[in-house]
Amino acid sequence: MLEKEHNYPAPWQLTGNGVVLVMKLSKSWKARYGFSDYKGIIASLCLVNYQTSPVGSYYEILFIPGTLKNPKGKHLSISHIFVDSENSMQAGQKNWGIPKKMAQFDWQDDGKTIQVAIKHEGHSCFTFKAKRLGPSIPIIEAMLPNTLYQKWNNHHLWTKPKAKGQAKFATIINLSGCDNEDGQGFPDLSNQTILAASIIDGFSMLFPKAIQEE
Repeated sequence: MLEKEHNYPAPWQLTGNGVVLVMKLSKSWKARYGFSDYKGIIASLCLVNYQTSPVGSYYEILFIPGTLKNPKGKHLSISHIFVDSENSMQAGQKNWGIPKKMAQFDWQDDGKTIQVAIKHEGHSCFTFKAKRLGPSIPIIEAMLPNTLYQKWNNHHLWTKPKAKGQAKFATIINLSGCDNEDGQGFPDLSNQTILAASIIDGFSMLFPKAIQEE
């Protein structure tokens, strides 16, 4: 066991909406932020409004710089993730080894545009604005379609979440981080290339129990 038992074990069933960006990262940018161990040039940024979960509603932002080598091969791995729920943070760490930290979110969604401002430890660390475009398209496993790998407290954990919902293409109006290189803020992605952007409404997600190894 990683730590003592808690009240919110996996699996988790969640619903909500969110934004998914697929991005291309430069080698120099990855080196600058200490992401050289993450392979590939493709990254993912997700902003999520969980409307239902075992710990209630909460907001989340996560960044996947690429894949990490591990005992089962190479898999996507989260480097940065903020939530505004203490229970989500603790359960995420214990259930799946996800390195969640606490932050404050201002999330505005008028049905056309999503605007998000995030503060970490009292300092602004991320701002974002995106607009929905076109008709909705049904999608399957949209949020995290591949196996997720995390290392936490000297344990290796693998999880394969599943999600489905309705997606619309999105145009990004604003995207900025705090350009904090000490590992405490959120990486500034404003000068990296966005390959695709979508807003996913009415999704449902299943986060199963992780496979663990020491």
